[in-house]
Amino acid sequence: MKTNFKELAPDWQLLLVALIIFIVTLVASVPAGVAAWFAQKNSPLLTISNASGTLWNAKFEGVSYNRIALGDVTAKIQPIALVAGRLTADVTSSGGALAANGRIELTSSRLSVRRMKAEFNLGAIRRYTFFGARYQGVARLDAKFLSLSRSGCKSDGAIVTTNALDSLAKKWSGAGFPLKGPVLCENGLMNLRLAGDSREGAATINVSVKPDLSFTMIASAEPKRREVSKTLELFGFRPRAGKLSYEAAGVLKGVGS
Repeated sequence: MKTNFKELAPDWQLLLVALIIFIVTLVASVPAGVAAWFAQKNSPLLTISNASGTLWNAKFEGVSYNRIALGDVTAKIQPIALVAGRLTADVTSSGGALAANGRIELTSSRLSVRRMKAEFNLGAIRRYTFFGARYQGVARLDAKFLSLSRSGCKSDGAIVTTNALDSLAKKWSGAGFPLKGPVLCENGLMNLRLAGDSREGAATINVSVKPDLSFTMIASAEPKRREVSKTLELFGFRPRAGKLSYEAAGVLKGVGS
């Protein structure tokens, strides 16, 4: 008697679908506490005060990174993505330094966000200063798509805005100095280009980040008042091509108090 594999194919397909559903359901029913333990074990700078729910629908309370209190985070996993070998979750964060809402996709080599709206309170950064002053204000990211991997990055409709310079600008003119610009991916680099202007002059900040998180930053300013120029020179700005320029390089690390 010969076996007709064509006739058996539908049965095998149903069995495969059932097996996938079983595995996905099993994985997604893991308590959120297990995920919190695993995340903290692999990232010593991360702390989570409490976890409830399951991986399917989890809530992590009191999340902080390097002693920056980010807030409470909820995550709803998209189970079908687990079959393709990636973790996809709709996340929200509130009640701390980070207010965010969007989708995160994570694989072994890539981190991506989609339809992400995030606002970070820069005042939570206490270890470092910005040209001699404490970080103040907020930084906002509005990204249709942004992906970072070992091979580089990809972006679509990613915009950053910040009022980080307002505190310094108000000392000179009484007015704020908002900055805005796109996040672009060029030649494997992630490039952030911020620009702003007011009645006191104009400024740009260009930051390039490599996949290994090493970065370079070039800031330029065109102040209209001489006393502002002198103050910027005290902070390390140098005259170049009719503008004042400042350059820095290093490796991005966790920031905290």
